[in-house]
Formats: sequence, structure tokens, C-alpha cells
Amino acid sequence: MATGEKKPRFRPDMTIKEALHINPEIVDIVFTNYGLGLCTRCPMNSTETIEYACCHFVDVELNELLQALETAVDEGCRQK
Repeated sequence: MATGEKKPRFRPDMTIKEALHINPEIVDIVFTNYGLGLCTRCPMNSTETIEYACCHFVDVELNELLQALETAVDEGCRQK
């Protein structure tokens, strides 16, 4: 990681529940926009990872979703 580059908040191996703890509203919106909205309300979200959801529920490019989550949280934080 280059100097000044921030560490990503979202990782492929992170559970959906862990992602929700970062920012529930924004994560729910991004997941819904990518066709994964039900994942945020599913009882399995404490064990299923972001990567698993991308691979098994919809055809979503994992890195695209991770970047969308990072960008949405960054923009949401700046608006407050």
C-alpha cells in the first residue's frame, strides 16, 4: 500500500453483518443497487461474506461492489 493510501474498510472475506456495522444505511442502499438488498436483512448475514453474496446470488463483480461501498461511505461521510 502506497504512503497516504488509506486501508479499505470493506474486504471480500467480511461478513455482510460486519459491513452493515460500518454504515447500515449506505451499505443497505449499495447492496440494493447491486441486487443484493435482501442479503442485508437475511438471518445468514452474520456468516455469509461479501464475496459469497457476489458469487452465489447475483452476477456482481466483487471489486466493483467493494469500490462502490468505499465510495458511498466516503461520500456519505462528507455530506454530514
